[in-house]
Amino acid sequence: MADSDFTTYHFPNMRLFILTVFPFLIFTGIRGQEITDSSIYLVNPEEFYIQMHLHDYHFLIDVRSRLEYRVGRIPGAILAEKSIKLFSFTDTLDRDTPLFLYCAINTRSHAAAELLAEKGFKYIYVLEPGIAGWKSAGKEVDKKRLKRNR
Repeated sequence: MADSDFTTYHFPNMRLFILTVFPFLIFTGIRGQEITDSSIYLVNPEEFYIQMHLHDYHFLIDVRSRLEYRVGRIPGAILAEKSIKLFSFTDTLDRDTPLFLYCAINTRSHAAAELLAEKGFKYIYVLEPGIAGWKSAGKEVDKKRLKRNR
């Protein structure tokens, strides 16, 4: 179970989640505001970029699949596609370290943000609406081919 991805573990019925929660997020107008935990912030691409540059010491975490990561990622992003990898990486960090999370459309990054908030992280920024919004805003995407691990 610890090695499952965020989607399977936290949202076994993804269609139900999208049909119930996603419209709520859109209609309640919480963009750029705190969500369920006071340490999680949904921010648009511009604010995400600004906040990353305001914090000299931060971590940018991509919670998409390895294939999605290989196709294109925000420069400097660390891949943490499984919760076990996310925890092994973040367990060594100070809980005041700003974390910047993104996925394709926010489903996985929201789940990861909730897990990290439960672990005590105080500054978690979630890119809304994911890397698609980042690309639409004309922000840089790293498409360099990655070396395969053998």
